[in-house]
Amino acid sequence: MKQRLADIAQHKSRLLQKIELQRAELAGIALHWKRPMALADMGMQAVRMVFRHRALFAGLVTAVLALRRRGAFAPGQEEKPMFRPLRFDPKQPDRHAIPRKPIL
Repeated sequence: MKQRLADIAQHKSRLLQKIELQRAELAGIALHWKRPMALADMGMQAVRMVFRHRALFAGLVTAVLALRRRGAFAPGQEEKPMFRPLRFDPKQPDRHAIPRKPIL
């Protein structure tokens, strides 16, 4: 009976050592996968947000498409300014002035 209990205790200690080795190995594997899993988690949070706020997402997509037509997000092209700066040149006539009839 005592021999049987001693065998069980020895087997238990071997199992505990094996468990420690497996935990260390699993910790190394988990450390390797930590960054990709965090990225996947962020992606899932984004998908959940889109499903919760569908109107906001639709407005955002519409805005991006509207800006893209103006060339703001066009891939492979240099960025175009969204608004042209106004330049005043006193030598050029004002193109937007109201034409006046000469007074006779």
